[in-house]
Amino acid sequence: MARDGFYCKKFTDTRYTGKVSGEKQGKIKDGVLEGQWVNYFANGQLRYKGSYKNGKREDEWIFYHDNGQVYGKGSYKNGKKEDEWVDYRRDGTVNSERSGIFKDGKKISD
Repeated sequence: MARDGFYCKKFTDTRYTGKVSGEKQGKIKDGVLEGQWVNYFANGQLRYKGSYKNGKREDEWIFYHDNGQVYGKGSYKNGKKEDEWVDYRRDGTVNSERSGIFKDGKKISD
């Protein structure tokens, strides 16, 4: 359970450190998400995979539609979209409105 932005052991204020399993799988260190994470839809299909650093999304991430098609891919830096991002519709075509070059989480060009 998250308290003040930190994951804590059940029924305590002690920050959790350890592995998480189930639909979301990864590690928590001192109450924040850390390292590689994956998340699955209820149907077992991969929803996303990426990594966290100090509780924020970092480096390459890939998101999927529940039909297995790629939804979006790109990089994060300090929890914000960075550099080139490509988003796709369910049929696999590029969604140009959501794709482009990002800097500090803001779209700066197509």
